[in-house]
Amino acid sequence: MNTHLRIKLSILALATCAATLLGGCGQDFDPPSLISKTRVLGAEVRVDGDPSRATPQPAETATVTFIVVAPTQVPSLGWAFVVCQADPTTNPASCAAAPLASFQGTGTPELRIAVPAAEALGNTSRLTVVGQICDDGLPAIDPQTGLPACGGAGTMLTVDVHLDRTGTPNRNPDLAARPLWIDGIAWSPDDAALDCASLPTVAAGSKDHVLRLATLAEDRETVVTPAADPANPTTTTREMLQISSFDTAGKLGQSYAIVPSEDTSPESDVEIKWDAPDAPPADGRVRFYFVARDLRGGVGVVTRAACVE
Repeated sequence: MNTHLRIKLSILALATCAATLLGGCGQDFDPPSLISKTRVLGAEVRVDGDPSRATPQPAETATVTFIVVAPTQVPSLGWAFVVCQADPTTNPASCAAAPLASFQGTGTPELRIAVPAAEALGNTSRLTVVGQICDDGLPAIDPQTGLPACGGAGTMLTVDVHLDRTGTPNRNPDLAARPLWIDGIAWSPDDAALDCASLPTVAAGSKDHVLRLATLAEDRETVVTPAADPANPTTTTREMLQISSFDTAGKLGQSYAIVPSEDTSPESDVEIKWDAPDAPPADGRVRFYFVARDLRGGVGVVTRAACVE
């Protein structure tokens, strides 16, 4: 999970485990890669006018879009978020001052954030987005904490929006523009209008299908960081790329793969094994989600679909 974004999905996981503790929360649980219920997989930050950038500058506007998925159609969940200057001395869910803006709506949360001017930001290097997605109804702003709260069950989320204060932006990995293959066959982007005659098809219960994703060198930017050795005041490395994989049926061989920072290849492919479910889903389709993170705030997501017969 992307610790840089600090998506607090563990709160929901702990609550689920606690709720089922008497029935046993040890052996009979779904793998983290399986989408068996509505889930938030992360959040994309894109600067308005230049969506390749994940780090807005002061006085720019950025859009934060949460990646919400479900086994079939995503329900119209209620949500509310506030945006504030991050308090560096406390946990991620804290604000240094009163919220800069608040948002409320239903469906997939998408927030358009106006970053304050440099003089208003002071030394702040990030903004924090704090909110709730509720299972039933819209959240309300708690007058005691100033934060959104659900009346019933819900998930608390926090996202850091890192700011470009030095003129060296961080860009999102463009996974959607990279080729994918399933069992060596080019895997075209899925479309809701496509039927199974136009999608890759596998037999129910078949195993060891190979899902392959290509990443290019430009997906991992060069990062210059201070070094501890005075004789070498800076260190230049490449970003590491973490690719998390999810499916709505079957079993993935791994939940995530890594392209290490030491990899200097112009193209680095990631392969993930997948076993098809023993029976076809209700609509015959399995959907796949691949989320790439550079662990510095850059996020890219791509989806594919295959049919099971």
